[in-house]
Amino acid sequence: MNSPAVTDNSTNEIPSLLIPMAGHKLVLPTVSVAEMIAYQPPQSDSSLPGDNTPHWYLGNLLWRGILVPMMSYEALNGESIAPIQAESQVLILNSTGVNSQIQFLCIPTQGIPRLSRVAVNEISENDQVERKEFDQMQVFVAGEQAVIPDVSRLETVCANLLGYT
Repeated sequence: MNSPAVTDNSTNEIPSLLIPMAGHKLVLPTVSVAEMIAYQPPQSDSSLPGDNTPHWYLGNLLWRGILVPMMSYEALNGESIAPIQAESQVLILNSTGVNSQIQFLCIPTQGIPRLSRVAVNEISENDQVERKEFDQMQVFVAGEQAVIPDVSRLETVCANLLGYT
């Protein structure tokens, strides 16, 4: 007797986080996120002259004994820096390996992320929304609008600013 074919959907799903930002959500696979922590204000970076520091570079966050560059995703994309709220958190991103001197990056968020298993058939490109400079792609995730950030590009611009090139 033949058994019916079983489809293993777990291989077609990517464990992901939907992260609230100002006016939109980021979607990232969980493997690219080192940790989400309660918001902490960044320390100013004394190695950069104040008048040459771009407004999107917020300073450094001391996390697990490492100084992690903090940047505003909204400001990088030409928007206003989002105000910090009681539910704001910090997204700690794993390095993509673009520059060996950057181990992690961090971005303030507007709230607590939601864990989601994104199935291949539940994500599609949203070509009705203009992709901004640091967006890799505008998408729909199970009908919900989100943005996949270009983490490698974030890492590159930060490395250039910090003189790691």
